[in-house]
Amino acid sequence: MKSLSLSQSQLIRVTIMGVILWFAAAMLLRWLGPMGVHEGMWRVLMYALIVPGTLPFVFLVKRIAGLQDHQVALGYAAAT
Repeated sequence: MKSLSLSQSQLIRVTIMGVILWFAAAMLLRWLGPMGVHEGMWRVLMYALIVPGTLPFVFLVKRIAGLQDHQVALGYAAAT
């Protein structure tokens, strides 16, 4: 049976990647805020773009952290 746990180095890598993602998202929202993206229809569009906008991150987590296929969900959970 394969272990679902992450090694210490994998956990450190996904944690760092999560911090980078959250920081980048916060800075993007702060930069776009004065343009009115937090109001009206722009808010709906912003939420709709979250999934395709973070999809590259999903693929990077597996590659950079060196996750096996059975560790992917746990790695994503730790990163976010």
